[in-house]
Amino acid sequence: MELAPVPAQIKDMWVVEWSPKNNHFHIELAANMMLTNVECMANRMPADYFPVAFCMTIAHANKVVEQAEALQRRTPPNNGPPA
Repeated sequence: MELAPVPAQIKDMWVVEWSPKNNHFHIELAANMMLTNVECMANRMPADYFPVAFCMTIAHANKVVEQAEALQRRTPPNNGPPA
């Protein structure tokens, strides 16, 4: 199910996503992320993952996850709505 083709410039990029519900990161290709998001939208289901970074390689995406986890450790939790 596709609304519009994923642009060639990003379809093979790796996306680091965060899941507040599961409290963890996930890495997948941008084309797969878009497919999942469109399916969630079509089925009126909430998407629990949201993108926090786009990376050219899986190695870079893994490094971003490490950096994001370090950022979370340094940042006090805020249970309010995003600013």
